[in-house]
Amino acid sequence: MNVKDNVGCTSCYPGYYLYNNTCIEKDKNCLRAADNVGCTSCYPGYYLYNKTCVEKDKNCLNVKDNVGCTSCYSGYYLFNNKCIAMNKNCINAKDNVGCTSCYSGYYLFNHQCYRKNEYCISATDNIGCTSCITGYYLFNHQCYKKDENCLSATDNIGCTSCINGYYLFNHQCYKKDENCLSATDNIGCTSCRQGYYLSELNCHPKKNECFSYIDNIGCTSCRNGYTLVNDTCIKNPEKCSIIKKNIGCISCTPRHYLINYECY
Repeated sequence: MNVKDNVGCTSCYPGYYLYNNTCIEKDKNCLRAADNVGCTSCYPGYYLYNKTCVEKDKNCLNVKDNVGCTSCYSGYYLFNNKCIAMNKNCINAKDNVGCTSCYSGYYLFNHQCYRKNEYCISATDNIGCTSCITGYYLFNHQCYKKDENCLSATDNIGCTSCINGYYLFNHQCYKKDENCLSATDNIGCTSCRQGYYLSELNCHPKKNECFSYIDNIGCTSCRNGYTLVNDTCIKNPEKCSIIKKNIGCISCTPRHYLINYECY
């Protein structure tokens, strides 16, 4: 080692290198170092990166100083200068891209291999399933089982018709009410069997005291002895022959008289 006045150290012992007039110990994995530069080459199995010796990845075949790995062993591909294990379902992979083809029964999506669903007949790379087995329909590249009450289904739509006794609503089959005479797809019940009337797409039983009904309105007139109040037939009080809605009795039966809407 040599020292010069007003300068400092000018040379170092073996195993050290000079940097800014100071002796720096050489890294154990560094083969050669230059004064005021640092490490310039590494031992086998290491490569130089920013003057530092970095251990080579065991899956890396070749490396380049200040770059890193440049090629990998079989079964690996290079990505950002690192060796990535190829997926077991991948046949071929491309450096800095990833998997480019898959084994039979798998399809490629975003450079990954995905297993084809058991209900999928065919799949296309970077798309997914494109057709399904009988009894299933395709939606967003997935196979869905057709409802047992669905007669036919269309890919990417769903059920389009139902078996007898069911009607379609939002591509689902709903059982027709036993009192419903007819139903229309995407609407519901549209008419009821005798003895029932339709209200809000449901069938309701007609009451004996009601004389006439209109669908989606309800009772419109009552039998003798009853008065219609808010779609309901109310039995007339005893001795009263006529009741006016929201007022009270306005006429009494024979041999009775009316006072303040009451019969005496």
